[in-house]
Amino acid sequence: MIVDETALIREGLKTTLKLLGRSLQVEEAECWERVAARCQEASHLDLILLDEDLLPSWSADDFATLRRRQPELKIVMVSNRESGSSMREALRHGVNGYLSKKVSSRLLTSALQLVLDGGTYVSPDAIFMAESAADLRRAAAPAALHVGQRNELTSRLTARQQEVLAQLMKGNSNKLICRELGMAMGTVKSHLAAIFSALQVSSRTAAIAAVTQARSPHRT
Repeated sequence: MIVDETALIREGLKTTLKLLGRSLQVEEAECWERVAARCQEASHLDLILLDEDLLPSWSADDFATLRRRQPELKIVMVSNRESGSSMREALRHGVNGYLSKKVSSRLLTSALQLVLDGGTYVSPDAIFMAESAADLRRAAAPAALHVGQRNELTSRLTARQQEVLAQLMKGNSNKLICRELGMAMGTVKSHLAAIFSALQVSSRTAAIAAVTQARSPHRT
């Protein structure tokens, strides 16, 4: 179910969801009340893609009720704010993913695939653009980031490779990484190969998943 008050955005997300390559039945809703009513029905719902702005005030009871009615339900929240505090609050309430609306279609589908497979995805921008490091440290344990695991991964990379990884996490293509970092294509590919080797993965999607899981408070 795609939940957004703007029909044009819902249509765009429906098109993106087709890239998952699954046989999907996609429903739409423009308000939180419709979500609550839909979850009371007997039929199964796998995933809710929810606009954060439709939840003016979150309640643990709201999400707990959804979980009781649909125990296997995955909830992914999309946000315009990229706020560290909002991200942590969402995770405390059991959201399986927190995404910026600025992500590419490719990164969105990778994140949703990860969530549907039982993982948790947190938008890198929500982490990198948090108000302050002190604000992150004040996060409650259920939403604490696995900073040690993240540092363990990135410590294997050079400063330049970490810059390439940051671009990769945004879903940028090799061509765009070249333009953003002022690198030649061969240099970008060389850095990507080193990143994949350090992370012990063989693809862009796997690299994103590896770093995301290290940052996520709900590893599976």
